[in-house]
Amino acid sequence: MQTKPALPFKFSGGFGLSTRAIGFMMAVQGAYSIFAAIFYFPFMAKRLGTLYSSRVALTIWPLLYFAYRILCFCPTTYRRPASTSHSHQITFQAISFPSNAILLANAVHSKSVLGTVNGFAASMACLARAFGPIVTVRYTRLD
Repeated sequence: MQTKPALPFKFSGGFGLSTRAIGFMMAVQGAYSIFAAIFYFPFMAKRLGTLYSSRVALTIWPLLYFAYRILCFCPTTYRRPASTSHSHQITFQAISFPSNAILLANAVHSKSVLGTVNGFAASMACLARAFGPIVTVRYTRLD
């Protein structure tokens, strides 16, 4: 059952793609993420530095994240060209994650606690991924 979407957070139906098409898109997204992490991140880190690369990515990425969700309201003829915002989102994500890992490692005062700090950061990221969908479903239900 499709319900009428209500901005900014209640969406319905998306692009209406098949499971096969979504799976293919996710595979392409994974391959592109690898490409961006190998080629774009070193370029940005060398040109701008790790801290500034992280700041740029963390400033632009949330805007692209929300822009991509709004694309389901575009007319069908404009969806494909407008979906380039998703490739930009993946690019900034591929720049942001390694930048943050490097900045975290540089912030540790002693190498003896680096494993603990990285383990804690990874655990908190997993915790956020575990509870994020629960919180999202709870507060964005389509009633």
